[in-house]
Amino acid sequence: METRKKNNIEFIPVFERSFLKPKYWGSWLAIGALAGMARLPAKVRDPILGRLGKFGGKLAKGARRRALINLCYCLPELSETQRAEIVERMFATAPQAMAMMAELGMRDPARIRPRVEWHGREIIDQMQTEKQNVIFLVPHGWAVDIPAMLLASEGQKMAAMFHNQSDPLLDYVWN
Repeated sequence: METRKKNNIEFIPVFERSFLKPKYWGSWLAIGALAGMARLPAKVRDPILGRLGKFGGKLAKGARRRALINLCYCLPELSETQRAEIVERMFATAPQAMAMMAELGMRDPARIRPRVEWHGREIIDQMQTEKQNVIFLVPHGWAVDIPAMLLASEGQKMAAMFHNQSDPLLDYVWN
């Protein structure tokens, strides 16, 4: 994918005419479906997406296996049943988080803020007041970008590292 730089530190994705080819129509359909879901009220869409995520989790045998192995190492004190419940919740919340990120990209973040529960936000606020830099070292999860998107919407300068998507159209849309 061709990109251009706005300056030495900023990545600016560029739309390519090839994104209109039939090979990307499935991606466009997925983008449209996600955008449509993002327009629904959270109390309507989240139960639907939770069920869809659980169904998808049943099909994603490799991802389920990796999650269970990770939980076995990280939380050995939990029973197999407890770890399986955590994985079920993970698959249920994954599409909900994706829809919330799409909603953040399409709507005023003020609509989303009341639904986000911060833990330790006062620490971030204090450090900002003191003009200190903050580096978040967080485990990767489905909703990892939501706090960064909300802070950026408040005018906080943000930078992130990420792995490019294998689909150039989805990579363009994500960026």
